[in-house]
Amino acid sequence: MIRKPILLMLALLISSMPLQASESTAPQWRDLDKTQQTVLGPLAEQWNALPEERKQRLLRGLKRWQAMSSEQRQRAQKKLRRWKALPPEQREKARKRYRAFVSLPPSERQQLRKRFQRFKALSPEKKKALREQWGTLSTKERREILKHREMLRKLPPAQRKKLLDRLTR
Repeated sequence: MIRKPILLMLALLISSMPLQASESTAPQWRDLDKTQQTVLGPLAEQWNALPEERKQRLLRGLKRWQAMSSEQRQRAQKKLRRWKALPPEQREKARKRYRAFVSLPPSERQQLRKRFQRFKALSPEKKKALREQWGTLSTKERREILKHREMLRKLPPAQRKKLLDRLTR
Protein backbone atom coordinates (compact mmCIF):
# COMPACT_ATOMS: atom_id res chain seq x y z
CA MET A 1 0.00 0.00 0.00
CA ILE A 2 1.48 3.35 -1.03
CA ARG A 3 -0.26 5.45 1.63
CA LYS A 4 1.67 4.00 4.53
CA PRO A 5 5.15 4.88 3.14
CA ILE A 6 3.90 8.36 2.30
CA LEU A 7 2.49 8.81 5.79
CA LEU A 8 5.76 7.62 7.31
CA MET A 9 7.65 9.99 5.06
CA LEU A 10 5.43 12.85 6.16
CA ALA A 11 6.13 11.97 9.77
CA LEU A 12 9.86 12.10 9.08
CA LEU A 13 9.58 15.40 7.24
CA ILE A 14 7.61 17.05 10.00
CA SER A 15 9.67 15.60 12.84
CA SER A 16 12.48 17.95 11.89
CA MET A 17 10.28 21.00 11.51
CA PRO A 18 10.26 23.46 14.40
CA LEU A 19 7.15 23.60 16.47
CA GLN A 20 5.20 26.80 15.97
CA ALA A 21 1.91 27.94 17.29
CA SER A 22 -0.63 28.16 14.54
CA GLU A 23 -2.74 31.25 14.09
CA SER A 24 -5.46 29.35 12.27
CA THR A 25 -7.07 26.14 13.36
CA ALA A 26 -6.44 22.91 11.50
CA PRO A 27 -9.36 21.48 9.55
CA GLN A 28 -11.46 18.59 10.73
CA TRP A 29 -11.25 15.34 8.75
CA ARG A 30 -14.41 16.12 6.77
CA ASP A 31 -12.86 19.43 5.65
CA LEU A 32 -9.79 17.83 4.04
CA ASP A 33 -9.84 17.39 0.29
CA LYS A 34 -9.83 13.91 -1.25
CA THR A 35 -6.08 13.92 -1.92
CA GLN A 36 -5.31 14.87 1.67
CA GLN A 37 -7.70 12.22 2.98
CA THR A 38 -6.15 9.58 0.73
CA VAL A 39 -2.59 10.27 1.85
CA LEU A 40 -3.49 10.81 5.50
CA GLY A 41 -5.95 7.88 5.46
CA PRO A 42 -4.19 5.89 8.21
CA LEU A 43 -4.90 8.82 10.56
CA ALA A 44 -8.59 9.11 9.65
CA GLU A 45 -10.00 7.74 12.91
CA GLN A 46 -7.76 9.83 15.15
CA TRP A 47 -7.44 12.98 13.00
CA ASN A 48 -10.09 15.05 14.79
CA ALA A 49 -8.54 14.21 18.18
CA LEU A 50 -5.00 15.20 17.17
CA PRO A 51 -3.62 18.44 18.61
CA GLU A 52 -4.05 21.39 16.25
CA GLU A 53 -0.31 21.90 16.03
CA ARG A 54 0.22 18.29 14.92
CA LYS A 55 -2.48 18.57 12.26
CA GLN A 56 -0.87 21.74 10.92
CA ARG A 57 2.55 20.08 10.83
CA LEU A 58 1.12 17.05 9.02
CA LEU A 59 -0.56 19.27 6.45
CA ARG A 60 2.66 21.26 5.90
CA GLY A 61 4.56 18.01 5.52
CA LEU A 62 1.98 16.76 3.02
CA LYS A 63 2.35 19.97 1.04
CA ARG A 64 6.14 19.55 0.97
CA TRP A 65 5.74 15.91 -0.09
CA GLN A 66 3.41 16.83 -2.93
CA ALA A 67 5.85 19.47 -4.16
CA MET A 68 8.71 16.95 -4.38
CA SER A 69 9.83 15.39 -7.63
CA SER A 70 9.76 11.62 -7.99
CA GLU A 71 13.52 11.53 -7.42
CA GLN A 72 13.24 13.62 -4.25
CA ARG A 73 10.51 11.32 -2.94
CA GLN A 74 12.65 8.26 -3.61
CA ARG A 75 15.57 9.83 -1.74
CA ALA A 76 13.27 10.76 1.13
CA GLN A 77 11.87 7.22 1.29
CA LYS A 78 15.41 5.81 1.30
CA LYS A 79 16.32 8.11 4.19
CA LEU A 80 13.19 7.03 6.05
CA ARG A 81 14.09 3.35 5.61
CA ARG A 82 17.60 4.07 6.95
CA TRP A 83 16.11 6.01 9.88
CA LYS A 84 13.69 3.20 10.73
CA ALA A 85 16.56 0.68 10.65
CA LEU A 86 18.50 2.60 13.31
CA PRO A 87 18.36 1.30 16.87
CA PRO A 88 16.41 3.60 19.25
CA GLU A 89 19.63 4.74 20.97
CA GLN A 90 21.10 5.94 17.67
CA ARG A 91 17.87 7.72 16.77
CA GLU A 92 17.91 9.54 20.09
CA LYS A 93 21.56 10.44 19.60
CA ALA A 94 20.72 11.83 16.15
CA ARG A 95 17.81 13.84 17.59
CA LYS A 96 20.10 15.34 20.25
CA ARG A 97 22.68 16.25 17.63
CA TYR A 98 19.98 17.84 15.49
CA ARG A 99 18.65 19.87 18.43
CA ALA A 100 22.21 21.00 19.21
CA PHE A 101 22.74 21.91 15.55
CA VAL A 102 19.58 24.02 15.26
CA SER A 103 20.41 25.80 18.51
CA LEU A 104 23.67 27.09 16.98
CA PRO A 105 23.82 30.58 15.52
CA PRO A 106 23.17 30.59 11.74
CA SER A 107 26.80 31.43 10.97
CA GLU A 108 28.04 28.36 12.86
CA ARG A 109 25.44 26.14 11.17
CA GLN A 110 26.66 27.43 7.81
CA GLN A 111 30.27 26.69 8.73
CA LEU A 112 29.34 23.14 9.68
CA ARG A 113 27.47 22.67 6.40
CA LYS A 114 30.53 23.86 4.47
CA ARG A 115 32.82 21.52 6.38
CA PHE A 116 30.48 18.63 5.72
CA GLN A 117 30.39 19.45 2.01
CA ARG A 118 34.20 19.48 1.93
CA PHE A 119 34.24 16.12 3.69
CA LYS A 120 31.71 14.69 1.23
CA ALA A 121 33.90 15.83 -1.66
CA LEU A 122 36.85 13.76 -0.42
CA SER A 123 37.68 10.42 -1.95
CA PRO A 124 36.35 7.35 -0.12
CA GLU A 125 39.93 6.43 0.80
CA LYS A 126 40.61 9.85 2.35
CA LYS A 127 37.31 9.73 4.28
CA LYS A 128 38.17 6.30 5.60
CA ALA A 129 41.66 7.43 6.63
CA LEU A 130 40.28 10.47 8.46
CA ARG A 131 37.67 8.38 10.26
CA GLU A 132 40.29 5.84 11.29
CA GLN A 133 42.65 8.57 12.47
CA TRP A 134 39.88 10.24 14.47
CA GLY A 135 38.90 6.87 15.94
CA THR A 136 42.39 6.32 17.32
CA LEU A 137 42.34 9.57 19.28
CA SER A 138 41.39 9.72 22.94
CA THR A 139 38.58 11.99 24.07
CA LYS A 140 41.16 14.40 25.48
CA GLU A 141 43.03 14.51 22.15
CA ARG A 142 39.82 15.10 20.23
CA ARG A 143 38.86 17.96 22.50
CA GLU A 144 42.28 19.57 22.07
CA ILE A 145 42.06 19.34 18.29
CA LEU A 146 38.54 20.77 18.24
CA LYS A 147 39.55 23.51 20.65
CA HIS A 148 42.41 24.60 18.39
CA ARG A 149 40.93 23.82 14.98
CA GLU A 150 40.93 27.43 13.80
CA MET A 151 44.63 27.77 14.58
CA LEU A 152 45.32 24.39 12.95
CA ARG A 153 43.48 25.39 9.80
CA LYS A 154 45.76 28.39 9.33
CA LEU A 155 48.96 26.32 9.52
CA PRO A 156 50.66 25.01 6.37
CA PRO A 157 49.78 21.32 5.80
CA ALA A 158 53.24 19.98 6.73
CA GLN A 159 53.34 21.96 9.96
CA ARG A 160 49.75 20.96 10.78
CA LYS A 161 50.59 17.27 10.31
CA LYS A 162 53.68 17.59 12.51
CA LEU A 163 51.65 19.21 15.29
CA LEU A 164 48.83 16.67 15.02
CA ASP A 165 51.35 13.84 15.15
CA ARG A 166 52.82 15.33 18.31
CA LEU A 167 49.36 15.70 19.87
CA THR A 168 48.43 12.10 19.14
CA ARG A 169 51.51 10.47 20.68
